[in-house]
Amino acid sequence: MKFSTTFSALLCALSLGVSAAPVDSGSDLSLRVNTPAPVTVETPNFKRIKEAHAGLVNGKRYVFTQTNPINAQETDQKTKDLEKALGFSHIYLVVGDVTSSSKTADKGKNKGQVTTTWDFQGKEFDMTLKASDKTKTEQREPRKWESKYATQKTIKYVKETTKTLDAIKAHGAKYVAGHPIYSYDPKGNNCNAYVNDLITFT
Repeated sequence: MKFSTTFSALLCALSLGVSAAPVDSGSDLSLRVNTPAPVTVETPNFKRIKEAHAGLVNGKRYVFTQTNPINAQETDQKTKDLEKALGFSHIYLVVGDVTSSSKTADKGKNKGQVTTTWDFQGKEFDMTLKASDKTKTEQREPRKWESKYATQKTIKYVKETTKTLDAIKAHGAKYVAGHPIYSYDPKGNNCNAYVNDLITFT
């Protein structure tokens, strides 16, 4: 009788132990096994700008310079001398924002997969000669910056900024209004002087 009671108690304890152990549901186990690994996507713009500055942060606005190589076909001697002194044929200020967004697939074979996309969207600012008067300067309408047009250009990181694109454009217009005559002196009023002034402003 004593042996029977002890054996029954042992079976009861084992039963309670098994019941208390956590059990993975089939759906939870399937989710862990089948959910694809997260994916990071970098747009062409982001990849190109990251070459100039690897420490890009989501939500930050950045300033870069972009230069065109010296024009080997240039025939005007004053222009050739200026390009040689500056080390480039033209310079722009590129200002833009870094963004990062995530999306979870809700269907298909990749259901549950999280894709994070990094992007850079900005504009380029520059000063050129007026088409109607090659002695006068003008600020071109800021254009959307795209990596496909920057393959042969040199991009250098300058700094972060909180200035708006509209404020930068307005400051550039003010600079041009106060410096209407183009100079072929490397230290004079040319595209490089314009960009340096905008860098100080930003």
